[in-house]
Amino acid sequence: MSWGPGVTFGGGVSVMGAPINPATQRIVPTPGVTEKIETWVSFVIEGYHVNAAGFCKEACQKTRKIAEEMTGVFGLS
Repeated sequence: MSWGPGVTFGGGVSVMGAPINPATQRIVPTPGVTEKIETWVSFVIEGYHVNAAGFCKEACQKTRKIAEEMTGVFGLS
């Protein structure tokens, strides 16, 4: 389960049997239920060590440039 900023729980709320502490908005660990906080800052393409967001942005820019050049070369408009 996940939730982000702006989501608040009052008293009496639990996730898989683990109560949510209304003061901290985090679960109170119980046997078999723990929490893991993850902050994702980037996606790296495995084996190439390339940031996926940067790769996609560059690919889009270069694809647009190719399309514009081809439009001029072949008189497409």
